[in-house]
This record gives sequence, C-alpha cells and structure tokens, in this order.
Amino acid sequence: MATILDSKSFLATASPLLRGVGRVLVGFSGGADSTALLTLLADTAGELDVYLEAVHFEHGIRGKASLADANWCSRFCSEMYPRLNGASAIPLTTIHLDLDADTPGIEAAARMARLEKWAELANDGKTVVALGHHADDRVETLFERLSRGGNSSALAGLRPSREVAGTRFVRPLLRFPRTEIERYLEHRGIRGWRVDSTNDDTSFSRNHIRHNVIPALLSPSPERIGKGVLRSLDAIASDADYLEKTAKKAFEAIAGEIPERLPSAELADLHPALLYRVVRLWLSTCSSVDVIPTASFIKRLSCVLARSPSSAEEIPLSREIRVMVDSVEARILRGDISERSQTAPEIKWNWKKQPRIQWGEWKFTADIAPIGEGTVPNSAGKTIGNDNLPLKDPSNMTACFDASQVPETLTIRSRRDGDKMIPFGADNPTRLKKLLESSGIKGEAKRLTPVLVAPDGKIIWAPGVRRAKLAQITSATINALLIRAFTELASASNR
Repeated sequence: MATILDSKSFLATASPLLRGVGRVLVGFSGGADSTALLTLLADTAGELDVYLEAVHFEHGIRGKASLADANWCSRFCSEMYPRLNGASAIPLTTIHLDLDADTPGIEAAARMARLEKWAELANDGKTVVALGHHADDRVETLFERLSRGGNSSALAGLRPSREVAGTRFVRPLLRFPRTEIERYLEHRGIRGWRVDSTNDDTSFSRNHIRHNVIPALLSPSPERIGKGVLRSLDAIASDADYLEKTAKKAFEAIAGEIPERLPSAELADLHPALLYRVVRLWLSTCSSVDVIPTASFIKRLSCVLARSPSSAEEIPLSREIRVMVDSVEARILRGDISERSQTAPEIKWNWKKQPRIQWGEWKFTADIAPIGEGTVPNSAGKTIGNDNLPLKDPSNMTACFDASQVPETLTIRSRRDGDKMIPFGADNPTRLKKLLESSGIKGEAKRLTPVLVAPDGKIIWAPGVRRAKLAQITSATINALLIRAFTELASASNR
C-alpha cells in the first residue's frame, strides 16, 4: 500500500525539515509534483509557521510552451488556488533565464543558472528552497547514476535536506510516489497541471529509464520490488551519510591555516572512499561552489600521491582549477588556463641521445630496462628493472614500450584538429579529442596536452590520456623503454 498523501502525512514529513525556518521558496514549474508541494505548503503554512513564496523559472528554451507554463503558474497562484481554498493569492516571482537552447550541456547550464538565482534569493540564513522531487525521482536518479559509475553519495541521490553552495534545499515529497501525488491533486480538484512534452522522448536517458528500464524491473511484482528498491536506497543513503560525515572530520583534521594547501602524506593515507569526499570538500570549500571532481582526476591524484614526487606535478580539473602535488603538499591553483603560457613549439626528441627533455611546462624522461636482466642506471642516476615496469599506470603518466620498436627520434607537439590514435587494447583509431575528454581533460587544457608522434605521423602516446597500440611489450621483448611525463610550473609558488 502506497503512503497516502494528505495534509497530515505531509506535515509529519515537512515539520522536521522546516523547524526554525522563517521563509520557504517553492520551486514551481507547474508540473504535478511542484503543484502538489505548493498546495500542501500553502495549506499548512500557518501550522508550519513559515512565510511562503513560489518561484518559477522561465528558461526561454521551449518557445511558446515555456511561456504557457509561466502563464499557468501565474493563474494558479493568483486565481486557481484562492478559488479552491477561499484563501489569499500565493506570492509568485517569475525569473526569466537567458539560455541558448543550442548550448552543449543545456541541462547542466540551466541547473547552474537556477543555483545562482537560488543563492541570491535565499541568502539570509532563514530561507530554504523546497523542491517537489518524489519517490519515483529517487529511483530514476539511482539508475541514471549507476549508468555513470557513481559512488554511494551519487547513488543515494536526492536527500530530504541538502546544502549546495550555501543554499539549503528540502524535499518533503520524497516518501510519496508520482501516482499518489496525482491522486492527491485529483482529490483536491486540481487539474490541468503542466506536462513537459519532452518527458515522453525516450532518446533522453532519463526518459528511457522512466519508461523502459524501471517498468521492466518492476513488472514481476511492482509493489514488492518497488519497496525493495526504496529500502536499498535508504541503506545507500545511510552509508553515504556516514562516509560524508567521516570525510568532513578528516578534512577538518588535516586542513591547516592555509585552506588551499593540504599535506600530501595525510591525503595519501586516506581510504579511497574518503579521499574522493575529502578532495570534493576541499575544492568546494576553497571555491565557494560545489566542485565535483571527475573519476579520472581522482585516479591521477591518487597515483601522484602514491609516488610522492620531489618536484611538483600538475593535475588539471577544469579550465579554472588545477592541483599541484609534490611530496610535501597539494595546493590549488586558480585562473583561466588560457592565460598561461602559449603552446610550446613542436620539437624533435632523440630519446637515446637525450634521455631528458622539456616541452613547455612538461618534462619527459626516457629509460631503458632490460627484461629479466636485473637493473640498469636510469636518467636520474637511480636503477630500475623489470620488477618496476609500470605496464599499467592508472594515471597514464608513464608509458612502457618495446624499445626496439620505437623510432629513435620522436616529435613532441600539441594536439591538432583531426588527430587520431589506436589506443592500447583497441583495433580501430579513435579521435584524440574524444580520448582527452573521456579522461576529464577539457577546454584549453586539451590544447596544452602534448602528444608524442613517430616519424610516420602516428601518435604513440598522449600523457595523462592513453598510449597507443604501437610497440607493445611481448615475450620476445629484450629491452623496455619507459617514458615518463611530468608537469611543472616554475611560478606555481608565486601564484
């Protein structure tokens, strides 16, 4: 039996979330969920002791349909709700966002625009934002984030209360399914709520999950399996909450007087589940916005921390944020990456005659290691042998080749439009741009990433991204060639 939605059950959920709150801003799209939330809050505002205001975002990306949504929301607040309840009109603010429908990642851009506006509206410490997400949204979010490889915090998804970039969001309807919300509206005599026509387009992943994946999962026993999924979500959320609180304590314990610098050794000692969350807290705290590090960024950071390099190595996260790591500390660097030095010119590198070379802010070393023949001196005067061959370096900052198959002279240059390579483990060429982006390297950082090219024009390696299929280590290999890449910023300490 689904949880019945009425004023009593709503108050039981909403009261703890709104205790001590003075003002509630309701995100009001005109859809069934936000209409039910606004109605319930308007009905119970006196008992909750809150001032209520509806906020509608008109994104300007669906033409007449978008304007029709805004008009319906206005009529509901000024005419429909007062007529149904014999009450005063609900205050409504309509915010027009100037978004371009053709912008790549328009959904993410719209979300960021809304977050900025919410931060402006709810900045007094006594205001919260109420959103109409429900139980079905929780399940859809679970499957969507499973497909993206999310951790428990991501899979837990929507929480009853969450602070994002200083704004507190509450979701009082998470216990209730969509069918119960629509039943409540019908019972109240509310009809004609807005329906986004794109919700039926299953070419969008979220809609495919809603219309195809979840019904197939639930079909043997919808109520039993549905309850089981929600119980699992509650368990995941509980685990995620514990990890997040533990990560917060760990961050507070290692953060010093300079928040943008953390000790490398203490970061390296963190369990992977805590490292991700501590780094997210660190980046978000220092940026005053919620910064979500990519999996590739965390993987590279973990590898550099484990290596404890004596000279600093740079790990780019975005156009604006990079992290420099050495054996002492990790520190955040800011500023538009395009303002840094221009791309270095193309150079030739004879790795046999010159085992160390610099290209812009990148340094390369080449070492020969006989397979199964002990150790030999490397370019730094130390020794390496076959036990140390990094055939699989997760950070992709070291590449290992059969030395006899690599031309003596390579070219080091920046990426060019149309560049392709056959990645190690693949049979067909892939656009280098795609490989860079899948590694979390975007924007101007792509332009500053070097590639090593053979005389025939084939790319053999893009540091931090992938190595090519060329010159693989086999049972016939006598000598291995280890090429390592490092990034250094001479002026890092002065920025």
